[in-house]
Amino acid sequence: MKKIISILLAAVMLFSMSSVAFASDKCDCGITPVIYVVGFGDPLYLNPESENPTAVFPPESDVIVKSLPSLLKAVSGAAVNDSKAFADNAMEALDIILGQMSFDENGESKYNVSISSEYAAFPALDTHKITHYRLGRLTQTDVPYGEFTFHQDWRVSPLDNAKRLKEYTDYVKEFTGHDKVSFVAHSQGNTIVAAYLALYGHDDIDTLMFLSPAYQGISLIGALLEKQASVGDKSGELTDFVESLLGDDITGKLVTGIMNVLKKAGVMDSLLIAVQKLLDEQFDRIFAESLTKLFGTMPGVWAFVPDEFYESAKAATLSDTEKYAKLIEKIDSYHYNVQNRLTDILNSALDDGVKLVIACGYNISTIPVNELEPGQSDMLIDTKYMSVGAVCAPFGKTLGDGYKQAVDCGHDHLSADGIIDASTAAFPEYTWFVKGLSHSDFTLGYLEFTDWALLYDGQPTVHTNEKFPQFMENNGNEEIIPAQPDNDSPSIFDFFKTFINAVKNLILVIFKHVFSF
Repeated sequence: MKKIISILLAAVMLFSMSSVAFASDKCDCGITPVIYVVGFGDPLYLNPESENPTAVFPPESDVIVKSLPSLLKAVSGAAVNDSKAFADNAMEALDIILGQMSFDENGESKYNVSISSEYAAFPALDTHKITHYRLGRLTQTDVPYGEFTFHQDWRVSPLDNAKRLKEYTDYVKEFTGHDKVSFVAHSQGNTIVAAYLALYGHDDIDTLMFLSPAYQGISLIGALLEKQASVGDKSGELTDFVESLLGDDITGKLVTGIMNVLKKAGVMDSLLIAVQKLLDEQFDRIFAESLTKLFGTMPGVWAFVPDEFYESAKAATLSDTEKYAKLIEKIDSYHYNVQNRLTDILNSALDDGVKLVIACGYNISTIPVNELEPGQSDMLIDTKYMSVGAVCAPFGKTLGDGYKQAVDCGHDHLSADGIIDASTAAFPEYTWFVKGLSHSDFTLGYLEFTDWALLYDGQPTVHTNEKFPQFMENNGNEEIIPAQPDNDSPSIFDFFKTFINAVKNLILVIFKHVFSF
């Protein structure tokens, strides 16, 4: 009997000890680990698991050198108006530079190419670091923040990347002892987070922060896959785009000043007309024989196509539906189950207490290389898509003096400059806009905003913090301030202040170059 009691007591003690050990694995720091989901552009390697993998993207210098003869022949062909020579050699150069990362008609990589094995393996970490994670910039603080970055093969479907993100999320939760994580996603990374939510729900998510999100597509990609290519009459729009991108500092004024001189002299128009002539004669061939093979079979690229372009783009690029049947199945799965359901997916997360923050740039022209009127963007992604439905004036214009907010919701969602009506966005209370914020421009002020929103106790809104209202702008000094109405009639004081700053910057540039050794 004593033996039986002893065994039972030992079992109870063992169970108690294991329970204590299990409980000690749980972290009680009170700050949810953050996983940063990167956007487009992770490096790609041929045979990434080998000891000496070959860099495929970005291409190495020897590959660029190898392509130079073809590039020079393409330029020569364009110079003598030989469109066939231009097309032949341009396609040959593209194949040399980018051919190894191409996909087949089934939407699968032709070669053993992927991200580095280090990124793919989820390497074990020794400690739960005490770091403050600022979108790729780690600064030591007393705030315990998860230091985790999810890398991706940007060519594949967001649904495939979401499956890896699920594995990575489970790994981070186990490693940190937390039941939930927060996602901070940038650009294409947002398509992966959206796919994650569609596949796995949001039970293990605390906060969703979408920065410059591509989850509703990019008009540039949609128009390109519709076979739109129009540059012949775009000298004015091209100058406006460069000016909006570079801003009004001395560099921006110098570049746009030169462009305006070339435009007035007719040089830009002549050059763009010549380029358009080459495109008119050879674009269909280049598109079918090169662009479709390189990019048109990548499911990750198709995730960038907005709904309004999607079916017409498929008809233009993937007209042989039998040949591309498996690819079409893949891209349809993302488009119709994730992109088109995004509002419902996010509403479901909000209903269950998940925090939501969306940040968009505006007042930079979309890239003017198609038949669309230039719109509002962060240089790459359309503001109307990032914000999931905000009404945006065409670039260089306003909504008009008599414009009234489209949705009367009891709050003011009109920008002071008359460019944005956020009342029509899917989540107007949780969507911020930063004027002049280019796609990958993380100024200190912008990082201060994202840090505040991420650490805020509860759901922040565009009314929560006077320092970070719905509409903000860069002040040119690494800070963001509430957006101001545009002043079309600058005072003489503004003129002299701009002139003095320009002279000061010019002197500094000259001083730097003269005394640099």
